Amino acid sequence: MAVCFDSESQLMCLNLEGRYGAVSPVSIHGHHDEITHESHHSPTTVLAPLQNHLGVSDDFSSFSSDQKPRNENDASLINDETLLFARASLAGGLAASMGYIYSMILQASVDTIWKIIPNAIHATPAYIAITISLGGLLVGILHALLDKSYTLPEFILHLSGTPSPQSVPTLLPAVFHTLLLSIVTSSFAFSVGPEAPMVSAGCMIGAALARHWYKDADGQGDELMMKRLVLIYAGASGALTAILETPFAGSIFALELTNASSDLAAVSLGPVIVASTLVPMLIKGLIWPNSSMKAFFTYGEVGDLNNRDGLVIGLGCGLVGALLGTMFHQVVVALRRPLWSTRPQSSAPSIEKDRIKCSLIGFHTKRVVFVRSLVGIAVGLLSMYYPTTMFWSEGTLQCAVDGHHTPFNAVQMGLSRTLTSAARVDTSIPFENAWDAAQVGLFKFIAIVLACAGKFPGGVIYPLFFAGASLAHAFVKLLPSTASESVSPVVVMALMASFQSSVTRTPLATIILLTVSATSLGTQISIMLPSVIMSSYIGVWFSRFLTPHSYFCYSSE
Repeated sequence: MAVCFDSESQLMCLNLEGRYGAVSPVSIHGHHDEITHESHHSPTTVLAPLQNHLGVSDDFSSFSSDQKPRNENDASLINDETLLFARASLAGGLAASMGYIYSMILQASVDTIWKIIPNAIHATPAYIAITISLGGLLVGILHALLDKSYTLPEFILHLSGTPSPQSVPTLLPAVFHTLLLSIVTSSFAFSVGPEAPMVSAGCMIGAALARHWYKDADGQGDELMMKRLVLIYAGASGALTAILETPFAGSIFALELTNASSDLAAVSLGPVIVASTLVPMLIKGLIWPNSSMKAFFTYGEVGDLNNRDGLVIGLGCGLVGALLGTMFHQVVVALRRPLWSTRPQSSAPSIEKDRIKCSLIGFHTKRVVFVRSLVGIAVGLLSMYYPTTMFWSEGTLQCAVDGHHTPFNAVQMGLSRTLTSAARVDTSIPFENAWDAAQVGLFKFIAIVLACAGKFPGGVIYPLFFAGASLAHAFVKLLPSTASESVSPVVVMALMASFQSSVTRTPLATIILLTVSATSLGTQISIMLPSVIMSSYIGVWFSRFLTPHSYFCYSSE
C-alpha cells in the first residue's frame, strides 16, 4: 500500500510492500536515505526516522491532519513577523509621540514670537526684519555649540545604496540638538520646515531600538539588516506622519527619499505603514478624541476640462517644474560654494598642523555664525516686503493655492495687517495680475534658496509647494479669463507636484500628500489626479535629463 504526506513544501510517499516489506528511498527536504529493513522488523522501527522528523506519535494510526504543525519553523516565522510588527509599531508610536509634542512646542513658540509679542508692543513691519535677523544669529550660535545634530542629507546618505544603519548616531545628545535647532529655525520664520528634522529624529529613535533588540548575536547578514532597517524607517515614518498629519504619505516619503531612482526602499512595507499610519491615529484618538480629522486645502472647482487639456497641463507642468527644480538645485550649489568653501590642507609639521587645526575650528565657528546672520538679514528684509513668503508654508499654503482669495491674516500662521502693511503685494486681496503672483512665487523661491544655501536645518516640501502654486497662478493669469478659471486648480496642483518631486525625487509620496491633504468638498480630485501624476513623474524624469546631479547626495555603494 502507499501512505502519502502532502504538505506545502514536500510530497513524501512510502511504498510498503506487504505488511512488513522493505521501504523504498524516502526524500526529506532534499536528503535521500536508503532505509532497508528485513521483514521481521516492526512497522514502528521502520517508520521511526520519519516519525521523528514529522513529530508524530508512536501510534502511527493516530496521525491526522489536525496534528500540530509538522515544521516548527513555520510557527517560529509567524512569531518573528508578529514581533517585528509590534516592535515597528512601538518605534513609530514613540517617534509620532515625539512629533506631536514637538508640534505643540513649535506652535506655542510661533504664536509667542509672531502674535503675542507684536500685539503687546504694537509692532511695525520693521519687527519682521529685526526678528528674523536675530533668528539667523541665534541659529548660527546654537549650531556652533550643538555640533551633534543629525540632518536629512546624512539620513539619505546613510540609508541609500548599501544601507549603513550603524552610521546613524546614538540617540543622545543628537536628537536634542536636532530638534532644538529645528524649533528655532522654524519659529523665526525661515522657509524650511520641520519635516526633515522629524525624519532624522525618528530615524535615531528607530536606530536606538534596533541596536537594543537586534544585536549581532541575534541574527546574521541580510535578515538582521532588514529588521534594523524596518525599525529605522518605522521611526522616521511615524515622526513624519505626526508632522504632516497625512496618514500613509509619511511612510512613502521616508521610503522614497533614500532611493535615487525614485523607487521605494527595499524593506518590508507592512510594518512601516502600520507604524506610520495606524499607530499615530491611535495616539491621536486617545489623546484628542474630539478633534476633527483635517483636510487642509481647497483648490476650487474644475471647469470643462477635456482629455487634451489634461494632457497638455500634465506635460507642460512637468517640464516647467523640472526646469524650476533644476534651477533651484543649481542656485543653491552656486551659493554654497563661496559661503562654505574650505581652506586647503597644509603640509606643515604636526605641531603646526595642530595649531592650524585649532585655527580652522575657530574660523569655522565664526563663519557659521556670520553666514547664518547674513542670511537672516537678507531673509528678514525680503519678508518685510513679501510677508507671505515667511515660514515653512504648511500653515499659509491656502493663500497660494487659491491665489490670495484667502487673506494672509486668516490662515493659521498669518500675520496681522499692521505687520504686513509694507507688503509690495496686498496680502488681503486676490492676485490682480500675473506680475503679483510671479513676485510672490519668485521671492518665495529666493527665500528657500537662501535658507538652504545657509544650511538652516529643515525640509523643503511645503515651501516648494507654496512657490510652485504662486508661479502657477502667474502662468494662469496670462490665459484668457474663461480658460484660466476652468484649469486653474489643475495647473496649480500639477506644478506644485512637479516642482517638489523634481527636487526631492519623491513623485509617489508627493502625489499622495497632495491628494490626501485636499478637501473633498469643492476639490475634484478624480479630474485633477491624472495630470498631477503625469507632471510629478515627468518632473523627476526630465530633471534627470537636464542634470545627473540631484539636491540630495546618495550613496552609490
